[in-house]
Amino acid sequence: MTKGQRIRKARESENMTQTELANRLKISKQTLYKYENDIITNIPSNIIEQIAEITDCTPAYIMGWEDITYTFRDPSSETKRLLAYMEKMRLLSSEAREIIFDQVDYQLHKEGKDEG
Repeated sequence: MTKGQRIRKARESENMTQTELANRLKISKQTLYKYENDIITNIPSNIIEQIAEITDCTPAYIMGWEDITYTFRDPSSETKRLLAYMEKMRLLSSEAREIIFDQVDYQLHKEGKDEG
């Protein structure tokens, strides 16, 4: 996952629009768009730190130095539940996980939220 994809994922996890995050960062929406789409990859460290603070993750996650899905400092109960299920999924066979992944993809498609 690229730095831009991680920024987008962190922003979306907070249900923020590009405009909202850009305003909080005091940058243009176009600049944020370029960060998220890896058009600009040399993002100033202070911006990385601000994004992490605003989206409640770590700069290491944004930079791709942490090899975990998402690092929350103070996760909500829903996030804790999701993380607990992720841990449980690690115990399943690869075939069982594939069935679950397919179901998630199906549901996202059904709700019009798929990325493909």
